[in-house]
Order: sequence, then C-alpha cells, then structure tokens
Amino acid sequence: MSGANIFSDSFSAFGVQCDVVLPGMEAEQAKALMQLIKNVVSRVELSVSNKEMIAEILQVNQTKKNEWIKPSGEFWDLLTICFDFYQMSNGALDITFTPLFDAWKSGNDLNETEIAKIRHKCGFDKVELDEERKRFRFLEEAMKLDFALFQKAYVLDILKQELLRNEVESCIVSFDEDEVLALGQHPGGDEWPLGVRNIENPDEFLHVFLVKDMFVVTAGTYCLNWEKGASECRLVLSPETGKPVNLKKTVSVKAESALLAAFVANSWLILPDNDKEIIADQLHNVEIFEAEYLSNDLATKHTIIAENENNEE
Repeated sequence: MSGANIFSDSFSAFGVQCDVVLPGMEAEQAKALMQLIKNVVSRVELSVSNKEMIAEILQVNQTKKNEWIKPSGEFWDLLTICFDFYQMSNGALDITFTPLFDAWKSGNDLNETEIAKIRHKCGFDKVELDEERKRFRFLEEAMKLDFALFQKAYVLDILKQELLRNEVESCIVSFDEDEVLALGQHPGGDEWPLGVRNIENPDEFLHVFLVKDMFVVTAGTYCLNWEKGASECRLVLSPETGKPVNLKKTVSVKAESALLAAFVANSWLILPDNDKEIIADQLHNVEIFEAEYLSNDLATKHTIIAENENNEE
C-alpha cells in the first residue's frame, strides 16, 4: 500500500472529535464510507448519548419509578451489556451512578450522610430487566443512566463489522485517541502503531501498541485536553466510598472487542488487585498498560494476557 491515497476526515461525536483515516482508497469510495461511519455514530448518539438534546436516554432518565420503558434495540443491547459488566465487576462499574456523579460535579464536598442518601437512587440492582419483552423499569425514584464509559466502544464494535462487510482492508477510527479501532494494516505494510501519551508531556509516548483488527481503549482519572495542551482531572468515583478517586492514573487496553477493552480499562482504574486477578483469569489476547503519575515519579506496568498465560513487566 506504499504510496497509496490516504483519505482522512474528522467530525464531532459524543462531545469529542472523531478522526477517520482510510488508506488506499479513491475519494468517492472513501466519502461514501465516511458517510456510513457518520450515520452509524449518529444513530447510536441519538439513542444513548447525554450530549444529544433529543436523545432517547434523556427521555428515559425522566421516567418515574415502576414505569416500564421499551427502549430501541441498540439501547437495550448496550443496557444489557452494561448489566453484564456490572456483574463481572461485582458492582464496581455501574451506569446508574449518575445522580452521585452529578452531585460531585456540582462542586459540593459531600459528607457520608449525603453520599448515602444519593446512593439510595443508584444501583443496577434497582433496575428490573424484562428479558422476554426487552423492557426495563426503575425501582426507585429519580434514577438515571449514563453510558459514557461504554458508548463509544459500542459504536466502534459496530463500525468494525460494518467496515468489514464493506470489504474495507485498512482503516483508523479514533475518538480523541482514547478509543481507537485499527483495522487491517498500516500503509507501510505492518500493524498500526498506537501510542500511549504521557499526559504530563504529550509529545512523549510511554508505550506503543502494535494493532491489527483490534482496539485500544484508554481510561484515566486524568486526560489530555487538546485545546489547552495540558492534562485535566476526570471524575472517577470509588465504588466502595462513593468519593472521587484520588490518584493520577491511566490504563490503556488492547483487545479484540472495544467494549471488552473499555471494561478492562475502567475496571483496572478502581478495582483492588485481587478482583483484577479474578477478571484476568477470564481474559485472553488482551494487553494492558498502566501508568500512575506520582509526585516525583512515574510508575508503569505492562501486562500481556495470552490464551493461557499472564506476563507482566
């Protein structure tokens, strides 16, 4: 593919920038595929994104206690996937924590009593799923959902199948470099090199994943603000205390599924080591890179989970 045409374009989605690279493709074909990508992203946005003013999720989050909700197919699909992740993480990853997130984002310093009161409106155990009729209802008043941890990964998994169906041999789809699909080979003929940036020095790469037909997802208590050229705090709550996690850390994961990568990355941010070991025993073909920014140091950990082995550096 050396010397081939390389088509690239960007658009806004889920409140971030989505970059698309389509090597070795004529302009008309690339533009048609770009429109396909935008259509898929827009469809899912209108279902599950809190950033869209007319999104389905905003109507869902106004639903009263015990009122059955019949969602769209993709909404139900992502909801049940998130329920599986809730169970796999022993309740640590919970998309119903929205009221508690909203309270912390308001700038208030919550005490134990206030946290306990708000947590009464949180918990996937207070959402009843009717698998047969594909509907659900909240069992407490003022409950809300937020798919932010998984919505872009969900889109990437869909896009991979759509692009393969359209016989696309090489492609990059990236949401702010945090969630990336690397399909096929780099124009140079090898895997795509996807780097993990040092959030305190964005020009430096701490690790490079070599990726073909896989995904890389990064989660963190801090992230890069590209407009400011600096890192900024990202609110992550401890499932045990309900308080913000007080550390500066990122976790990047390469996996065959974007949703799985998102699950592992976000789990590794907040779970204790013994819980990680239980999850790791169920994984295969996953690569994890952790970076913790200490006061005067940088601690990294690189883990490769192959079919039947777990190697750490």
